[in-house]
Amino acid sequence: EMIQLDFFDKSQKLIDFIDVDILKHISQAPRYIHVDLGIVSDSTGISCTYFDGFMEVTRKDPFKGEVVTSRAPRFVTEWSMEIRSTPGQEVPIYKIQNFIMDLRSKGYPIKMVSTDGYQSTNLRQNLTLEGVETKLISVDRTKDPYNELRNIILEERIRLPNLPKLKKEIQELEDVGPKFDHPVDGSKDILDSVCGSVWSCSQELAGENQARQMKDMSIALHNYLGASSMNASGFEKKLQNFLSR
Repeated sequence: EMIQLDFFDKSQKLIDFIDVDILKHISQAPRYIHVDLGIVSDSTGISCTYFDGFMEVTRKDPFKGEVVTSRAPRFVTEWSMEIRSTPGQEVPIYKIQNFIMDLRSKGYPIKMVSTDGYQSTNLRQNLTLEGVETKLISVDRTKDPYNELRNIILEERIRLPNLPKLKKEIQELEDVGPKFDHPVDGSKDILDSVCGSVWSCSQELAGENQARQMKDMSIALHNYLGASSMNASGFEKKLQNFLSR
């Protein structure tokens, strides 16, 4: 459940803890990895999530009071890691970078790697130079990521790794007003990485849906109004201006 990394032992590799050949054949869906970096005292959490199709969910409309059924995305958090440094050392970030590159070299379909905080800037920059799409995501700046994860869990739209510590972190999570946090004697390192991974995947999916809807709207309006009054680029510009109001 916990992997202790030795900064100086270059023979120790994170890729040895995962059977990539099995995982990449379960699904070829794009993977979203989130790294919640803890340098010294905290654990580093790393989780990977992918979109697993849509399912029907039943919800109550708070305005009309009616029960409605709609489609909602389903997710799989395929794996989670808790990493700690050897006492007296810092977490070897270069091993995390090597791990991601090893995954990619084995054909694991990584779509994006997100990280939290300023401590992970170098990791994102190095991965970007290697051609990996990266993003800065904080699950603490707003409550949106955890609100989203809570709804997904309550609607049973996710499969999570069977890790006792992850279960404990979910059960002990507290709403402290501006954010969700752990008890004084608790933690949420693994859960933060799960939350960031799911949020990254869901936001990318929402962006793709929005882009598809905009394209469909553009085609529909173009067909309705006709293209004779303006050229294609002029039409797209007017549509963009209208949607941005």
